[in-house]
Amino acid sequence: MIKKIESKDNKEFKKLKSLKTNSGRKKNKLFLIEGKKMLIEAFESKVSIKNIIINEDFKNLNILKDSNVNIILLKNSLFNEITEMKNPEGIMASCDFLKNETIDFNNNLLILDNIRDPGNMGTIIRTAESFGYNNILLINGCVNIYNYKVLRSSMGSIFRVNLKEIELKDLNTLKNTHLLYSMALSNSAESIYNMTDIKKHAIIIGNEANGVNKKIIDISDKNVIIPISKNVESLNAAIAASVTMFYFNLIKTKKEKKIDFN
Repeated sequence: MIKKIESKDNKEFKKLKSLKTNSGRKKNKLFLIEGKKMLIEAFESKVSIKNIIINEDFKNLNILKDSNVNIILLKNSLFNEITEMKNPEGIMASCDFLKNETIDFNNNLLILDNIRDPGNMGTIIRTAESFGYNNILLINGCVNIYNYKVLRSSMGSIFRVNLKEIELKDLNTLKNTHLLYSMALSNSAESIYNMTDIKKHAIIIGNEANGVNKKIIDISDKNVIIPISKNVESLNAAIAASVTMFYFNLIKTKKEKKIDFN
């Protein structure tokens, strides 16, 4: 069944539009995804989809034929008030908040400290899934994971990893089970290339401008740096996370003489 909305005063439209903001998402416990690829990823990952929203020009109804989800048809001018895309594909969906806060502490972890750039956050999540870091802890006010750019740049990985916000005090408990490796900006930190036997651990990636919080640095087991050219001040947070996860996995796979990121 398709419900058509033509007025911006419609309550359902106002609710959908509010999902562009953190406060609106939090109030309704819903978020928006946009584009055919993201919608397919959501279906395949069994995300709880409340409504599929299309505009008047959307023609590819075949991708909706097997769906039991309510379909909302928005007048083009209304759809354009919600879309975040410069060239919208004419389809989006509202989804329930992800139920992914069951962290598996038997595996290696990734901890993100005050990552504010949504593109970095999404890219890190995508890379984390690629290298088997499917359990991600967020600390010190990271960007909202339902931000459009976070969702878009994660390329669907956000639907398949476990994300949970924690507090600084939780790291003290984590030290009982994991080695904490903080990626530091200081040249006094130990080179990543000196890591030869990686035990169960948590990699900590810091804020784009300031690096890992000093309080976290102080309680970490090792502060680690990726050696780079002296002409370059630092690496982008997403790049630093990618290099570190790749290198730690390389050590693991060499030791086990196999390639297996699962």
